Amino acid sequence: MLNFSTVFVLSYLVLFTTSTPSTPPEIRNCSTLQDLVEFGACVPLISDLYECTANHNSEPPSEHLENMALLCEKTISCLSRVQCRKGIEAKAAFDAACDIVKYRDTQLQLCIVGFFKKVYLAKEMNETSCFKDYDFLEKDMTKRSEAYTNGKQCFLDYVKESCNESSIEFFSKNYEKFVSTITTEPIDTTCKSSHDLLNSFQCVAAAEQAASSISELSKFGVCMSKIMNEKADLSRFECLGGMDFYATTTEVTCEKYKTKKSCVKSVMSDICGEAAVDDYDKIVDIVVSQFECK
Repeated sequence: MLNFSTVFVLSYLVLFTTSTPSTPPEIRNCSTLQDLVEFGACVPLISDLYECTANHNSEPPSEHLENMALLCEKTISCLSRVQCRKGIEAKAAFDAACDIVKYRDTQLQLCIVGFFKKVYLAKEMNETSCFKDYDFLEKDMTKRSEAYTNGKQCFLDYVKESCNESSIEFFSKNYEKFVSTITTEPIDTTCKSSHDLLNSFQCVAAAEQAASSISELSKFGVCMSKIMNEKADLSRFECLGGMDFYATTTEVTCEKYKTKKSCVKSVMSDICGEAAVDDYDKIVDIVVSQFECK
């Protein structure tokens, strides 16, 4: 479970620590009166954001996520005006922490999980689509980055067709940052980064797609087992053309699910009911792929 309070405490401490190695040494310290005034103007926002996260230590309800997202936006905008060391360091820290808040939005989560499910389905079905053309699931982060960069239009087209308006707006404005987050492994190994969160969505999608496939295959398998075990007279199905339906050779299997695909669907529907063929096309395409039918 993501601990929001911990994430923001770490960001909050940036205000009171020495400069980090990631900040270029030529960046000046916050020493002028203007720097201190600009930085001081952000402190109330930072305190409000910290208090908001402290009150919801693990999984904030949706209305508080919206409030946190708004506070994040205001805080980062404020810190952007502080062009000295502490301001730059604080903005970087809050940028990273606030990314997690954004990706915890329910609609954004559904959008991302839905995308991964499309990718898994395309691989499972061996179908020709942009979801299969780009290796969005690549474990090598450099190659994954290339996939998201080259497959940008594929991703954004999916978002436009399948996600709500706020998700469409988010990705149209933040796609490059999203790609950087999902393809850059964090230095932090506590598994509380936005990179880890996005990868957890990939796991959710894999589990949901697997469960869906098992359910579909179960109905299909039960029906086909019934037909094969009972060995009913199928001569009334003229579309079979005298084929030995009960033979188990690769040739007959390919004939069933490729050449006579529509006919076999009619047979199953007639004997087992429409529910048995709900996802017939998807399942037989998998069978054809597995048997490498010509």
